[in-house]
Amino acid sequence: MEWMKTYENLTEKEKEDFALTVNRLLAQTYLVYYNDDDTRLYRFVERYHELIKEYMHIGGWKVSLHRDFRIVSVSSALDKNRLHLTIEETMFLYILRLLYDEKLKELTLAPQITVTIQELQDNYVSLQISKRLPTKDTMKKTLRIFEKHSLIKLVQGNYDNPESILIIYPTVTIATTIQAIEEFSTKLLEKSKSKGDVDIEEIDESEVY
Repeated sequence: MEWMKTYENLTEKEKEDFALTVNRLLAQTYLVYYNDDDTRLYRFVERYHELIKEYMHIGGWKVSLHRDFRIVSVSSALDKNRLHLTIEETMFLYILRLLYDEKLKELTLAPQITVTIQELQDNYVSLQISKRLPTKDTMKKTLRIFEKHSLIKLVQGNYDNPESILIIYPTVTIATTIQAIEEFSTKLLEKSKSKGDVDIEEIDESEVY
């Protein structure tokens, strides 16, 4: 196999980076150049994309290099091992995508898109599909899941403080397609129009993307 020849020609340090890259991808789904923890590994994939891609393909994984966003992503080629989100988690993912797209239009010199936790909460309320905000524990758990999978990063404060600042990475555009967002939005509007403010539990879990 061609990838084996390439691997054998790596230096010991490069072999260490190879192992770290594979494990990091499987653990967090994405490598983001703008995340300091990932920068070196992203560059490694840029240099040895075919090696990583061929190796991961053997295990049923597809590795994609999104140069425009400076992101590396991994997904199951067998349509398995997907992250299943609850309704509330899907709601916040939807909000993150909306905020990302909105702030991208306003972006001037700032290299990254940032939001406060308060902005997430305000957007949740503005959707008018639930009579109450989720509990703090639920919100913290949700945001930690997203941070684990490199969708966001807490850069100032903590998850208990509404003024805390998060970076929204462009990975959110890969995790949520425009079509999925539009369909999810339509379903929320239908629920809201038919019943007014509805409890989040009333939306069937099978409707989550």
